[in-house]
Amino acid sequence: MKAVVVDSNIVFSALLKRGTRMRAHLTDHRYKFYAPNYLIVAIFKHIDRILEMTTADEATTLEYVVISYVRK
Repeated sequence: MKAVVVDSNIVFSALLKRGTRMRAHLTDHRYKFYAPNYLIVAIFKHIDRILEMTTADEATTLEYVVISYVRK
């Protein structure tokens, strides 16, 4: 498993843009992502704006975050 450190800007970008490599990597089990704890807070703080800017629904958007952040 390859360890990857990401900041909130990378994750926000992946959430907003469909078809990007980073978005695909978020659910790829070959990678283990490390991010600041603030990432989850920031996503929930801006969830309404994120959902306005993407075509994905809230459940799909949060799934990317949970899978990439919580996966061990």
